[in-house]
Amino acid sequence: MPKQAYTQKFRKEWLQEGFCKDWIMEIPGDANNARCKYCNSVFRAKLYDIKEHAKMNRVVLPTQAHRIDPFTCNLEEYLSPRITLGYEAEKKLLESSITPDQEKNLRNRCSEFLIELIRQLRQRLPDNIKVLKTMSVLSVSQTLSVVKDSICPLLESMNFSSEIIAKADMQWSNITLIKWSETKDTVKFWVEVLQYKDAANSVPFLELATCALTIVSLPHSNAEVERIFSQMNLVKNKLRNKMKTDTVNAILHIRYGLKRMEKTCSTYEFPNDVLDSVKGNTKYLTRTASPDQPSTSSPDQPTASSGYVMADEDAEQQDIFIEEL
Repeated sequence: MPKQAYTQKFRKEWLQEGFCKDWIMEIPGDANNARCKYCNSVFRAKLYDIKEHAKMNRVVLPTQAHRIDPFTCNLEEYLSPRITLGYEAEKKLLESSITPDQEKNLRNRCSEFLIELIRQLRQRLPDNIKVLKTMSVLSVSQTLSVVKDSICPLLESMNFSSEIIAKADMQWSNITLIKWSETKDTVKFWVEVLQYKDAANSVPFLELATCALTIVSLPHSNAEVERIFSQMNLVKNKLRNKMKTDTVNAILHIRYGLKRMEKTCSTYEFPNDVLDSVKGNTKYLTRTASPDQPSTSSPDQPTASSGYVMADEDAEQQDIFIEEL
C-alpha cells in the first residue's frame, strides 16, 4: 500500500511569529491554502511555497522597511505588488466604482512616480551626502542620549588630529552627566557647552564643542555663498562702486551678525567698552599707503608697519573687531 503524502495545513503560529506574520492570511474553511494580504493571491500553506511567494512577489515586511536606504538601494527590489496609498485614498477607492484594472493602473502610476522622485533626488544630492548623514550625531537629542553612536568616524572624516579625537571621544561620553538648558537649538546648545566651566574654572568640553561648532558652521552647499553674493550686490551697488573690500567685509559682518542675534540697527545695544572707545580719546586707525609706496604722512607722525597711523599720538591703540558688535 503506497504511503500517503503529507499535506501541511495552515498554522496559527504563522500569524503571531515568523517572517510571514505581517502579510499572510488564513482562508476560512480551507486549511491547505493561504492568502497574501498585498496581492490577494492564494498559494499552498507550505513553508517552501510561502518563502517562494515572498521572494517572487517581493513582499516587504514593515520590520525591514526602515532598514533600507532609498537613496542607495534598488527600490524596485523592495516594492510591494500592491502599494498602499494611505487611509483616505484607500477609503475613497472602496467607496468608488472603478474597475480592478483602473485601480491597478492607479497604484502602478503612484509606484512609478515614487521611483522617479527618488531618482531625481539622487541626482540632486551632493557628493558629501554620507558626511551630512553622520552629522546628525551632533543633534541635541542624539548627543544627550545615553546609548548613541561614536563621534570618532565623523571627526576622522573631517581630518581632525588623533589627539583631538581622543579628547573629544572622552568628552562625548561625559556630556550626558551635565544638565544643559539650551536643548532645543543645536547651535545654541554647543555654544553653551563651549562656554561651560567647572569648579576649577576650566572648560571640560573644549575640544568636543570646538569640533562640533566647526562642523556645524561649514557651508555644505553653495546656497549660503550665493546669499553672500546677493548681499554684496546690495551693499556695493553702482552708486557705491568705489567702496573698498574692507568696508564691504565690515558691512556684511554687521548685517549677518545682527541677523544671527535677531537684532536690527535700531534695537542693537552697543557694549559699554565700545561706547567708551568712541567717546574717549581713542581714535580709529586710518589706512595710509601700502608699505611698498611712500607714505604721505608727516615725518613726525608715527607710522605702523602694516600701513596704519594713529590720528592721536597719546591715544591708546585698540582694535575694534566687527565680530564684537
